[in-house]
Amino acid sequence: MVVVFTDAKADRISENTVMSIAAVHHPGYTIDLPASHPFPMAKFRVLRNQLGQHKGPITWHQPSMATPEQLQRVHTRAYLDALMGGISIARPSGAVAFPGQRR
Repeated sequence: MVVVFTDAKADRISENTVMSIAAVHHPGYTIDLPASHPFPMAKFRVLRNQLGQHKGPITWHQPSMATPEQLQRVHTRAYLDALMGGISIARPSGAVAFPGQRR
């Protein structure tokens, strides 16, 4: 995933404007999935490569791994225990399954 932040104001952008971009990306955002998988995982790599060709200034930020405390702010303890233990987790129909996960 690439998250892009700019400091340009829409009312001041012209065709000659050079935008400064700050982007967040980590190589781990892309994993190999079978070609038949419904999630287009390659889009993160493609976007990263396209932004790499940006002619203006770009600053890349690589996030660090979330701490257990940070994860506990947004997930239940039961969910994290199941996820870390490799236990099958009930999820909504149509949700993405990753290699190694049971459906």
